[in-house]
Parts: sequence; structure tokens; C-alpha cells
Amino acid sequence: MNVNKLVLFTGCVVVRAVLAFVVLKLPPRPKKIWGVCAIVVGSGLLYNFFIKKCKGFAFNQDAWWHPLRPIHATLYFSSAYLAFAQPNLAHTPLILDVIIGWVCFIRYHFA
Repeated sequence: MNVNKLVLFTGCVVVRAVLAFVVLKLPPRPKKIWGVCAIVVGSGLLYNFFIKKCKGFAFNQDAWWHPLRPIHATLYFSSAYLAFAQPNLAHTPLILDVIIGWVCFIRYHFA
């Protein structure tokens, strides 16, 4: 495995983990703004999965995580729903997203 890929993916996971922490600490009203942002992110993930012709490129290769985009989108949509319905739980799908990302990364590169 290329060290650049490890650094990029670790950075991605760290950013997503920080995002989950920020959503956890947000008061209820700003979480509604996060809910709208999460809908945009989830929609972008689905767009890339269903409509965009290329699978996304990382270091001139197809993105290995392309098949996971619907799962990530579902988690972001879940976070958006929770931001409006139960704001104190809006971070939970984001934490699950980080865990799934790490597990899939380890399985793809080391299994």
C-alpha cells in the first residue's frame, strides 16, 4: 500500500471524526443547519454513485470506496433526519460512518 493513500485516507477519517464531534457539540438550532448540509452531502454521494460516469479517482485509480457511497449517503441522510427530529443523536450516524470507513479500509488493504 502506498504511504500517500494511507495519509489521504487517515486525513479523511480524521476530518469525518472531527465533523462528528462538532455535530455532537452543536446546540440544537445550528444542528438544523447541519441537517441541510448533510442532505447536500448525501445527495452528492448518491449523484456520484448513480449518475456520474466515472467512479472517482484517487491517485489515478478508481476509488475503491465507490460501492460504499450509498451507505455513506444513507448515514448522512440519517444524520440530517436526526438533526431535525432528535438533535442530540445527529452525531451517531457520523460516528458509524467513521467506523465503517476504517473497517472497510483495513479489509481492502490488509485482508
